[in-house]
Amino acid sequence: MAPAERIPAGVGSEPRPAGTSPFVHCFRTSQHHYVYDVNTNRIVRVDPVLPDVLETGMDFSAVDELQRALPQHPPERVGAAARRCEGLRERTGVFSTFHPRAMERLDPAGEACAAYEREFGQLIIELTQSCNLRCQYCSFSENYPLTHGYAGKSIPLPVALKAIDYFLEHAVDTQLPAVTFYGGEPLLRFDVFKACVDHATARRDGLPVHFQLTSNGTLVTPEMIAYFRERSVSLLVSLDGPPQCHDRNRVFADGRPTSTRVLDTLDLIRRTDPDYYRRRVGIVTVIAANADPRELFEFFKDHREVLGEGVHVATMVSGTGTDYWKKNPPSPQWCQSLDELRWRYYESLVLEGDPSSKMLEQLFQPDLVTIYRRALHRRLPDEIFLNGCCTPGVRRLFVDCDGRYHMCERINGTIPIGDVERGLDHERITRLVDEYRAISEKECCDCWLVRFCSICFAACVADGKFDAEQKRTQCERARRGFHRSLVDYCEIAEINPAAFQYMDDIQFM
Repeated sequence: MAPAERIPAGVGSEPRPAGTSPFVHCFRTSQHHYVYDVNTNRIVRVDPVLPDVLETGMDFSAVDELQRALPQHPPERVGAAARRCEGLRERTGVFSTFHPRAMERLDPAGEACAAYEREFGQLIIELTQSCNLRCQYCSFSENYPLTHGYAGKSIPLPVALKAIDYFLEHAVDTQLPAVTFYGGEPLLRFDVFKACVDHATARRDGLPVHFQLTSNGTLVTPEMIAYFRERSVSLLVSLDGPPQCHDRNRVFADGRPTSTRVLDTLDLIRRTDPDYYRRRVGIVTVIAANADPRELFEFFKDHREVLGEGVHVATMVSGTGTDYWKKNPPSPQWCQSLDELRWRYYESLVLEGDPSSKMLEQLFQPDLVTIYRRALHRRLPDEIFLNGCCTPGVRRLFVDCDGRYHMCERINGTIPIGDVERGLDHERITRLVDEYRAISEKECCDCWLVRFCSICFAACVADGKFDAEQKRTQCERARRGFHRSLVDYCEIAEINPAAFQYMDDIQFM
């Protein structure tokens, strides 16, 4: 399948100001033109003239004026396109000029009160800021100036237990609350980890808790494996593909490679309890600028036993709060390799309707699932939600080594929202959300990506506050990426309309 023709960079990427023009985003594949209608959430295939008719912002009944405004098209085609616009609007409600008027406020003591009292979902505990590795792309490295670095600090057990108690007291309506452990390298404090898991288990008095630990995989012992199995701990191990890729970035503090140790650890767990390995062990893969994505894909394709039935989290090196990608620009070969993987995934949808690679699903599936499973609407609400933001502290609550609460682990420690002694500071949460609204509201209400936006608080934190310019950069990146996803989605659907049916059974956690 040949790549679709792309709209040139910048075209259709900026938010259109509210006014008389229909609230839409136009795009095209190699074969057809489309309009994404923001109000109804519909994607409509149209003839090539229709986007230009919409762009004028003129009334569809003003055919003579439209024909004069669009001299590049034959008059009869302009008239036909205007009539089609009017007919589509009458039948489906598309092409409305309506824009939301505001972004919702958050009042933890008001409508959100129940969530703050009873619906906490996940507690993330920073066990330590120490690590026995020095990964080149780590958020503790010099590439991320806003984070604290390898501070050598660990969370005191009483602080961690207070956080667990507070979390569980506010998760009484959550069917399966999750307690996860974060570092540094969490297994440097295996003693605190065990005490936390035992305490949470006892506090739940027979009700389930989901425990998850992410590790670099170099410190795992038979004793740890036995405990993980006993408590059904989900273990995520970092493995960046074959040794020649993994060892370029993931090294011990003295510079020694780590791939052999990690692979030995995975083999030990698999031999100890194959069933536990299949069900509970997953892999985290970070794709860096100096590792060929194709090599990673081929490794996991040829070593399926490494993945078991667990999850495979595959991501790019984070571009938030760092100049990593400026310092390490990917080569043309790297970009070509990633594009080849994208089209390999798309071809699997076209030819098979069911991709088989967990890695490719992680990299390229999320936007397509969102598009395929979108709901249709009459129009946008008067007030929109806070983009892709979680309700701060409810879905995820991160506690650092000092006992301070944060919105999540992705936000550097400059805007805490409470602490283990006093709980969440609802007034501060309200102020922070209002600050975010102040830099977001106008542009978000006029942005065509408003229904699909994934930008959140973590994307625009700088120097202890929300930064409008940083958010605009992230927004532009998001629009460009989702524009491509719309093109790719329609390109695939043109060839195989049933390509996305397997997504009906995907469950969102």
